[in-house]
Amino acid sequence: MSEAMYRSSANGARWTRQNLILSWVALCALFAGAAAGCRREAPPIVRPNMRQLAIGPHKIWVEDATTDKQHQTGLMYRKSLEPDCGMLFTFPRPEMHSFYMKNCYMPIDLAYLEDDGTIIEIHQMKVEDDPVAGKNFVFAKYESSKPVRFALEMAGGWFAERGIGPGVRVEHIVPGK
Repeated sequence: MSEAMYRSSANGARWTRQNLILSWVALCALFAGAAAGCRREAPPIVRPNMRQLAIGPHKIWVEDATTDKQHQTGLMYRKSLEPDCGMLFTFPRPEMHSFYMKNCYMPIDLAYLEDDGTIIEIHQMKVEDDPVAGKNFVFAKYESSKPVRFALEMAGGWFAERGIGPGVRVEHIVPGK
């Protein structure tokens, strides 16, 4: 290749060793950034019935609780939740619902949702001591203010830490929509 051909290209730029190295570094950085972004999309522990939802710019992973058994058990006996993971309760029809913290070992935020995913209200549910043998113990109830089909549980403080409150919409609560 002649010196004249090496110096010219379609746009007249000269390809020096320095330009090639800088291009290679930029390309590597681009691919590394894309790969890092992909890793952030998946939760550290994926359970079989988990799927991704969006709340504004925030991506979360939820376990679907759709059966009576799943509704009754919820997040009982868990000591923690993975970051940005929670549980979405889906009920057959809008009804008044209430949750309580029996056998729950971590604080939980509970958001009741409209059918379109709009947050109606958020309750900060606190850990309660289990009843002492021989005494009656009444757990606090966290009731919906109106009939709902959906409730979303996240780790305690999750919504407040992100500035999310009533009126914000949770996307994709119904699979495929």
